[in-house]
Amino acid sequence: MSEEKTKNQNIQSGSVTVSASAHVEVKGLAKWNKPKAAGKKKPAFEYLRGHVKNKSADTWVFKTRKIDRENDEYFEEVLDDNTNETIRFCAESLSRHTGRGSAKKKKEPLR
Repeated sequence: MSEEKTKNQNIQSGSVTVSASAHVEVKGLAKWNKPKAAGKKKPAFEYLRGHVKNKSADTWVFKTRKIDRENDEYFEEVLDDNTNETIRFCAESLSRHTGRGSAKKKKEPLR
């Protein structure tokens, strides 16, 4: 019986460390509220705020993006999740925001 007690004490005296992390992302869309905008395919307003995986660096970043098509506004801020350093900051009119994402010029095919 004393052996069982010793075994149980050895098991209980060990320590276990458990760590966990969570990445939260909030997205929002708003549709057009005007009758003549019925043919519009993209939402009038898009919003993103939260942790996003940076594809090029394979790290987590904190991104805030606001696209307001009705007021022609674009805002994006990307911060390093560990150091809080600004990686990218852009605040301009949406009509001037070109050359990134789907607005990039397509490469000409090789002949």
